[in-house]
Amino acid sequence: MRSVRTAVAIVVAGALAAPAVAVFPLAVSTSRFLDIAGFSGRWFASAAEPFWLKSIELSIVLGIGAATAACVIAVPAAYAAATGGSARTTKCLDGLAVATLVMPVIALAVGYFRMFGESDARVLFLADTTLCFAMPYLSLRMASARLSDAQLQAAELLGATRLGAMFAIWIPNLWRPLALGWVLAFLTSWDETVLSVFVAAPGTTTLARAIWETMQRERDLTAAAINALSAPLLSTLLVVLLGVPSSRGSAR
Repeated sequence: MRSVRTAVAIVVAGALAAPAVAVFPLAVSTSRFLDIAGFSGRWFASAAEPFWLKSIELSIVLGIGAATAACVIAVPAAYAAATGGSARTTKCLDGLAVATLVMPVIALAVGYFRMFGESDARVLFLADTTLCFAMPYLSLRMASARLSDAQLQAAELLGATRLGAMFAIWIPNLWRPLALGWVLAFLTSWDETVLSVFVAAPGTTTLARAIWETMQRERDLTAAAINALSAPLLSTLLVVLLGVPSSRGSAR
């Protein structure tokens, strides 16, 4: 089982790192076009300009906020679905998560645009949270199917409330799927372009939107330099979450 987890982690890390490897020659090229010519660090220096730093900061804050909010909503929802919720409630929650996962992002973006128009980061945060909900929810649902109910039942027999059992037993046993769901939710928000183009006002520029607008209007390969820096870091984080066995698992 450990070898399977390690293999999955390597595959995921390789898939995520591949774009950074592919664009790294562009990130150090002197050319302003999508070709390789010479060697220069100009695009890495360009990534430190205020325009890019502001968009990176907004994307990080928005991603952390949306991923955390999605987890706050997903934890009790997944707990209710996994530990005694009615069949109708469980089907509704599962269906909602799958719907947000498979629904075209453009449909969500048009809906929020019709309701709020071009708005600030607060509406974008709400839209990203909606989009991110499925990641921690489905991660917890799949992991909880392999979790024995014996500890939860023992805690309730000893007088623990359902809420207390969730915090004391359920979440500590599922911390890694929850962390993985948080990371996937963060990446979903970090990489989301359609919502930021439709919902955000011109002054609210995420990194994804900045890359889109810059590549549309200019010949600027700063995005390649940013990708070359960020993709390996995120890949390493997923390797840690997927591939490193927990202390409990190694004790077995």
